[in-house]
Amino acid sequence: MSTPRRRAVLNTLANLPVFTSAQRARLLRRAGVASGAGTQFEQGFRVAGPSTLHIGRDCYFGFNSFIDCEAEVTIGNGSGLAEGARIISSDHDILPPDAVRMTGPTKPNAVTIGNQVWIGAGATVLSGLHVADRCIIGAGAVLTRDTAPGGVYAGVPARRISDVPNTFANTSEPTP
Repeated sequence: MSTPRRRAVLNTLANLPVFTSAQRARLLRRAGVASGAGTQFEQGFRVAGPSTLHIGRDCYFGFNSFIDCEAEVTIGNGSGLAEGARIISSDHDILPPDAVRMTGPTKPNAVTIGNQVWIGAGATVLSGLHVADRCIIGAGAVLTRDTAPGGVYAGVPARRISDVPNTFANTSEPTP
């Protein structure tokens, strides 16, 4: 079975509700998805395209999250995609009005997601971007530019709206 066909079949199998996150990870590894220890894949996670996907350790991929691998995609340690989040690694030109189609051929453009990045529900990271370490991309945002470290980005197009706090309260312990 050819590599793209194999990837498609294993990707489809991994989305069946009978598999656990660990079983999905094993199926996706066989499909060529390199992921580190502790990474979790919820049902509906999909990867498409011929290029390489590198995933660090302790990452999380929510229900129906999607990664387009027309170009290489690298995701750092401790990062995650919420439900329905997307990473797109390709683009295309708009052709002149006298062309048969409106869009030209696909142009792959690598995407890099840093360490400890959270991409919110329904957010989209477009091709060719670098998301710096410890960033949050808000739900529904469309990221069209590279980010600076430690920022919270929201909106369409996404813009930096605040800084990620350096510390978070430990909510597992009761307050006195």
